[in-house]
Amino acid sequence: MIGKAVKLEKASKRTRNKPARFESTPEWNVLKRVLDKDAIAPNTALPVVLTKEEQKRYRITNRRTFARFVRKYIKARALKYSVQSFEIREPRTFDGLSLDEGAFVVRIINDRASLKHNIA
Repeated sequence: MIGKAVKLEKASKRTRNKPARFESTPEWNVLKRVLDKDAIAPNTALPVVLTKEEQKRYRITNRRTFARFVRKYIKARALKYSVQSFEIREPRTFDGLSLDEGAFVVRIINDRASLKHNIA
């Protein structure tokens, strides 16, 4: 049986049965409050770090999944932030934080002032 053709916008989508792992973390609740208040000043970056211990505790194995979750939240609320993600390969100090090897870093950047400058 063939159904009637529908536009992609109106096609039904699968609903998520279970929240994402990162969504249940206290770090996400703090980050969510910051993003909802639009509290990142122009031309600044907010690093979000998941250490190896936190990765094991929350069973997060891929930094891209972590970054994609943050990116989708920002896009869904039409916030003007950009997101960068990377993994620390050797112990070092980053943005004033001492990080061990294997930590995931997602940097949320508010570059609104520079965007306005480029457009004008």
